[in-house]
Amino acid sequence: MSHQNLLFSSVGDNSNFDELWIDDSMNYDIYIIYYGNNAETFKKYQSKVTFIESRKGSKFQNFKYFYDKYKDMIETYERFFII
Repeated sequence: MSHQNLLFSSVGDNSNFDELWIDDSMNYDIYIIYYGNNAETFKKYQSKVTFIESRKGSKFQNFKYFYDKYKDMIETYERFFII
């Protein structure tokens, strides 16, 4: 489901973002760049978010990659959050 708001984060194997940011009343899409090494963790995260990619790098290196690759998609959102 597409919303007017997009939340971006770069997460690893020890994140609990799914417990903190996801519930039935959320009004935003979530885009995650996963920098960990566990295929099962990636699959778990993938089942919970709107968009996900696996890529090494720090949060802002991954955001720059995301911004450069998906600028047109980002511009379709009214609000954008980096967490």
